[in-house]
Amino acid sequence: MKAIKKLFLGLLALLAVVVVVACKDDEPKGPTAADAAKTLQITQNKKEIIADFEVTAVLLYENVEFNVTWAVDQTSVAKVSANATNKKYKIEITRPASDKEDVKVNLTATVSKDGDSATKKFEFTVLKEAEPTFENFFNAESGDPVAFEGVIVGKQEYSESYGNTSLNIRALDGKGAIYAYRVKCTKEQYDSYVRGAVVKINGEKDSYNGSLQVGQNTGVIELTGETQTVEPINITEEVKAGKWVAPEYETMQEYIDLHVGDLVRVEDITVMEVQGPTGDSSDMTITLGYAEGQTVKMQIKYSSFNDQHEIYKLWSSLKEGEKISANFVRRKNFC
Repeated sequence: MKAIKKLFLGLLALLAVVVVVACKDDEPKGPTAADAAKTLQITQNKKEIIADFEVTAVLLYENVEFNVTWAVDQTSVAKVSANATNKKYKIEITRPASDKEDVKVNLTATVSKDGDSATKKFEFTVLKEAEPTFENFFNAESGDPVAFEGVIVGKQEYSESYGNTSLNIRALDGKGAIYAYRVKCTKEQYDSYVRGAVVKINGEKDSYNGSLQVGQNTGVIELTGETQTVEPINITEEVKAGKWVAPEYETMQEYIDLHVGDLVRVEDITVMEVQGPTGDSSDMTITLGYAEGQTVKMQIKYSSFNDQHEIYKLWSSLKEGEKISANFVRRKNFC
């Protein structure tokens, strides 16, 4: 009996050793998904979102590469792209209409490798579209999300290198205009941005040289399919009377009265001075004026129109003393 008992105890001890060894063999080797997930961050660190952003499809932790997939709980305003491009997924944003409410979204990342997985959650809010009025745009703070609806009155040349252009957009009621700086678009989209096309734009407010603008690369353009006839605002008499240039504007109405960012026109004005292009710069500054009034400085940016463009060729051929009539887009201190 004692021999049997010893044999039994010996078998139990052996079994315990096997179990311990087996448990040790089952322990994960190297970094775990849980540890890796703790380090995961998203480059879009803003809590309030108005545009698409990207998230990673891979996570490198302690020299081990983990896969990362993503899911959202509010698919009416946020959607994860079906496939990763360049090891990144796109979170596509659709903002609620201006008469709806902001939507809070839970974004969940699943970090995994070889059957080991862990999750990490992020939160952000998709802001509803702002009422697309010029007054709301004017009163917004720099960096605030803004919306604007208007008609295209001018555009710069398309940048093949950066895939963008810049647009001047007049409010539908004619009261005020803005500048949409470096809006990302394809060449096909650019060709559809014709003068008179009615558009909606969402982005972040910025300002430059006294003009109100949608900040660089933040603008998202939507064509409504509608068109309006665009006529320049004739400011000939204002320039002659010396009332065109103001040292500063304090109110929205002063901004509107100065037609900043809008398409304007002067007639029978004299070319007083042509500066450039020079060896250092291909930009030109042309001073126009009336004997009894103020001058108007027109700046022709080489970055907007290269030296083969008909507009650049036309302005560079001007001679002092010539009289011209011209349409141009107004900035605060120059055109």
